[in-house]
Amino acid sequence: MAARLLHVSDLHVGSHDEREVERGLARLVEQVEPELVVASGDLAHRGRRKQLERAA
Repeated sequence: MAARLLHVSDLHVGSHDEREVERGLARLVEQVEPELVVASGDLAHRGRRKQLERAA
């Protein structure tokens, strides 16, 4: 059985262009319709608690 997976990397939640990244990611999810999204790399821009909570 095949599964559709979307892998994204280095989202940098908390960066200045975070809103643009969010919009692009939302469009990508709508287009690909993945069963699972995997996020790797730098999830938070500076690793601050608030950024990490938002990324979760």
